Amino acid sequence: QHVPENIKNILLSIYNAFEEKNMSQIYSHYENDWSKLVEKSKNNELPTPERVSTFIPDETFLCLYSELYHRGLHVKLQTPLSIEQRIDSWQNYVKLFEIFLEQKKKYFLFELPAQWIWDLLNEFLYQYLEYCQFKSRLSAPNDVSKLNENSHVWSSVSVIKYYLRFVDKSDIKKTLEDEKSGGTADPSNHFASSSFYQYLGCFSLV
Repeated sequence: QHVPENIKNILLSIYNAFEEKNMSQIYSHYENDWSKLVEKSKNNELPTPERVSTFIPDETFLCLYSELYHRGLHVKLQTPLSIEQRIDSWQNYVKLFEIFLEQKKKYFLFELPAQWIWDLLNEFLYQYLEYCQFKSRLSAPNDVSKLNENSHVWSSVSVIKYYLRFVDKSDIKKTLEDEKSGGTADPSNHFASSSFYQYLGCFSLV
């Protein structure tokens, strides 16, 4: 299906700013253009990640877009999300978070505004809580069977582990302790001194 030009232009603008690590542009496109687009969009009008991949074939960015897409589904769909949509969202979070956690070099793939990072982690928690309520209401045999086959999806242990891993990766506890005594993040620890990982770790403590 064809992606409307206005949506395509917004996504390309976000992607270009993302590639250039232009924080002010990323923030502007995310907070203004994308937010307004979701607010005005109709039920299930946002293009799927598969459709977006036809003009932005970047796996890392598509993980970010897929998170935005599933977040939009939770806001816009008039009917509850299917179990398949919830599983898809979980699998994308796992893929995205593993990209965050597998970074080993000084050069980082990611630079995102604090608001986007906060929204992402907050949405992760919201979808987990919403999934717990969804499970308690399931009664159809097919859905229950699907649930049992995917017992790891949105499990409490898995969700908590990701927050703990972000805290460890960022070394945020040590940084906060050092700042209390007038120090700063360890400059030899590239993750501790990265604003992206600082936000990721700090917000995971909340």
